[in-house]
Amino acid sequence: MSKNPLASILDQNKLTGPNFLDWIRNLKLVLTVDERLYVLNERPPSEPLPDDATDAQRAELEKWKKDDVHAKCYMIASMVPELARKYESFAHAADIKENLESMYSENTRASRYAATKELVSLRLREGASVHEHVLKKITLIEKLVNLDVVLPPELQVDLILLSLPSSYEQFIVNFNMNKLDPTLDEMLNMLVSYEATIKKEKSVLLTAPSGKKSSFSKKRKSSVPSKLLRRVAQVGQRVAKSASKLMTFVTIVENRATGAGTAKNILTRSVLRKVCISLNNEIPINTISAKRKK
Repeated sequence: MSKNPLASILDQNKLTGPNFLDWIRNLKLVLTVDERLYVLNERPPSEPLPDDATDAQRAELEKWKKDDVHAKCYMIASMVPELARKYESFAHAADIKENLESMYSENTRASRYAATKELVSLRLREGASVHEHVLKKITLIEKLVNLDVVLPPELQVDLILLSLPSSYEQFIVNFNMNKLDPTLDEMLNMLVSYEATIKKEKSVLLTAPSGKKSSFSKKRKSSVPSKLLRRVAQVGQRVAKSASKLMTFVTIVENRATGAGTAKNILTRSVLRKVCISLNNEIPINTISAKRKK
C-alpha cells in the first residue's frame, strides 16, 4: 500500500461501519490512481477459459485476478480488526463492497435523501455570494454521485440555474439561448463574472441619477422663471400702450362731440371695433362701449 501516495488516506481513516460513505470514497480514489477501480463493479471474466482461448483472453483474466487481489488487500487492510476478520474470507473485492452496502444501505439511503433534499431546496439569496452558493451546490452534487446517484451533466447545471434569484434572470435567458454546455467549474466562473457585472450596474444606477436631477433642478430654477417674467412684462407693456392710445382717442372724440355736436356720427360701435382690431384686440369692445356711455 505504501507504493500508492494516496494509500495513507485509508490508513488514517479505517472503516468502522458508520463511516462507510467516507471510506468507500477514499477507497475509490486510491483504486483510481492504481487503475483498478473497475474490479469493484465488474465480475471476473468467465472461467475456466476454454482450451482454445486466445492469449488476449488469458492475459485479461490474469490482469483481473491481480487487480482484484490488490483491491481486496486495500479493503481488508483499511478496516478495523473486527470487520477485517469478517471479510478476509470473501473471494473478491466486489463481494466485499456489495455486502458492506447491504449492511449500511439504511444509512446510505438516509444520506442520499438528505443530500438530495438539500440540493433541491438550496436557494441563493439576493446579495449573497454566488461563489459560495455554487461551491456548496457542487459539493452536494458530488456527494450524490459518490452515493451512486446518476445525475447527467445537463441536470447538474439546471439544478444550479434553478437556484438563482430573479437578478440572474438575464443570465439564464442568455445561457439557454446560446445553448452553452459548461462544466460545473466553468459554470462557477461564469456566474462569478456575472455577479461582478450586476454589482457594477447597481453602483452606476445609485450615483448617476442624483447628478442629473441636480442639474435639471438648477436649470429649472435659473431659466424658467426668467422667461415667464419677461413674457408677462412684454404683454403688460403692450396692454398699457394700447390702453393709453385708446383713451387718448376717446378723449379727442368726446371733445369734438362736445364742440360740434357730432359725437353720435363719429363715436359709433363700428369705428370703435376697428380701433380695437388695429390695437390687436388688447382692450375688449365692451370696455370701450362703457367708456362711451359715460
